[in-house]
Amino acid sequence: MAFGLGRKASVAGAATLLCLAAGCAGSSADAGRAGPCHSPGVSAGAIKVGLVYPDTGALAAAFATARGGFEARIDLANQQGGVHGRRVEVVWGDDAGALSGNLAVAQDLVQKSGVFALAELTTVASGSAPYLAKAGVPVVGLATEPSWSQYDNMFSTSYDVSDQKSISTYGDFIAAHGGKKAAIVEDQGSPATRAATNTLITSLTAAGIQVVARIPYTAGVTSAVQTASKIEVSRADVLIGELGADSISEIVAATHQAGLRLKVVLSGSVYDKTLLARYGADLAGMTAYITHLPFESNAPAVTTFRSAVRRFSPEIDDPDQSVVLGSYGQADLLLRGLEVAGACPTRQAFITNLRSVHDFNAAGFLPGGIDLSTNRGSPTVCLAFLTVNAQGTAFEIDQAPDGKEQWCGTRLGT
Repeated sequence: MAFGLGRKASVAGAATLLCLAAGCAGSSADAGRAGPCHSPGVSAGAIKVGLVYPDTGALAAAFATARGGFEARIDLANQQGGVHGRRVEVVWGDDAGALSGNLAVAQDLVQKSGVFALAELTTVASGSAPYLAKAGVPVVGLATEPSWSQYDNMFSTSYDVSDQKSISTYGDFIAAHGGKKAAIVEDQGSPATRAATNTLITSLTAAGIQVVARIPYTAGVTSAVQTASKIEVSRADVLIGELGADSISEIVAATHQAGLRLKVVLSGSVYDKTLLARYGADLAGMTAYITHLPFESNAPAVTTFRSAVRRFSPEIDDPDQSVVLGSYGQADLLLRGLEVAGACPTRQAFITNLRSVHDFNAAGFLPGGIDLSTNRGSPTVCLAFLTVNAQGTAFEIDQAPDGKEQWCGTRLGT
């Protein structure tokens, strides 16, 4: 378990400031308005927040750029005047990707460092969720566990899917491309994957698309060639891969080698330029879906994001990474919570007022905005779809029928 101040703590004696998502909370116009307050972590000139992520352990490599993305957004906000005239100071802790470590870090940040709120960029936030809820500490982060839907003090921009809720967007996209019969290849040993598959099936069924096969697949064990053969036997014209990026990429390459002509190949794990470098044209026609504007967009939000990361987190070679953007976006959510909590913030004001925000757009990466009063535990209805070009060298935006870069459907289920 490790702790530290942000990398720029030596500047003006402040802890490194972290921020998430390209839109500004607060500005220099607020300078001088903040007065003495008595909430934890709040002083006349600064407000202290905590950042929890796996800096060591099995998840460290996957989250290596998370802190840099978070810090870039916070540094940008501080440069523009902070929030209500206060600088946002970040104290970080390493949970090593373990539930016990997550609880220990959260307790130390709250009880010893005295932070006002927490950002959890980890997959084990459930370790500290009951403690933080009881303490009334606001939390933002990556909603990868059921606990994010169970506690009112926890906020995220996007939630993992559940068996009970789905959206029409997947089915709308596939139907628009002529798909009628789908084969789903999945890791059936993963509860999260099973839930995601059920969400997809609900969407496909609503669009009149038949699921003709559910094919189990274990990375490193199951043959991609044999899986392609099963897809061919099923006579599916749509392939959906609820698998890791390399696994679905190997299967797609095998379907090309087998000469299968699929109308849609869809996966939520393949929006990664490094896959194109490894597989090239073998991935031609494969479509990724994401919940935010793609890096291929010309929107000002993308330009601002890249500029902030390059300026404030130069250790990140390429800003265009999902973990960097996800962290940047959750930081923006934290900033919005600090903003709406008022000039003399309390933790309860953060929670109550942020839950009443109806138009949070994550610094422009969620163009339609999300309603934080209703999004908890619900999948995002707007998705961007990006298809690998014929040469296998780039992702290209598949625009919605209305010409926008995102397809927006409706919620299904209860």
